[in-house]
Amino acid sequence: MNQQKIQTCYDLVLEYKRCERTEKEEVRNKLFLEMKEYIIKWISSISSQKGEYLTQKELQSKSWDCFLFALKYFKTEKSIPIPNHFYAYTRFKLSMKDKSEKSIKQPNDTDILDLCDPDNNDIFIVYSHLEELSLFRRNIPLDYQKIFDDALYSMMPGRSLRKRRSKEVNFTYPRYLEAKKIFKIIIEYLLLR
Repeated sequence: MNQQKIQTCYDLVLEYKRCERTEKEEVRNKLFLEMKEYIIKWISSISSQKGEYLTQKELQSKSWDCFLFALKYFKTEKSIPIPNHFYAYTRFKLSMKDKSEKSIKQPNDTDILDLCDPDNNDIFIVYSHLEELSLFRRNIPLDYQKIFDDALYSMMPGRSLRKRRSKEVNFTYPRYLEAKKIFKIIIEYLLLR
């Protein structure tokens, strides 16, 4: 974002904060049009770092949400440059979304039992093994969780789900391979015993 664009956006933010309620929407929309391409680039970059690739419609939608979030918390009395503020709040908004998705309720034993036929114990046994796998995964450190996921995916027959995340963990490649090998043994034990 060049200096002239930054100044234009800053002036629009000031106008937005000062103007009457009837004019706010028009100024806000004008500001969004000025910043839209940059916010979309930021979202695309942040998402691709996480291994997510969004469609154009998803980028448009998220850009509006991130823009509104950043605009809401912009303080004119602080001397934070517009791009820095909007980028930081875009990143923060996207991470808030990730955390809320992770906190979605996991099925517990009673949910699983409701799904099962009381006369069919095989289904319950399969679900209980999956629950043990999930519990094991939740109790290991984050870097090891990524290796655990790799090990689990590598045991599946389809190649489309396989991801090599060795660059995402803070281990040497031989240590990563050794941990993956150990996790495969643990997964086999938890599923097949």
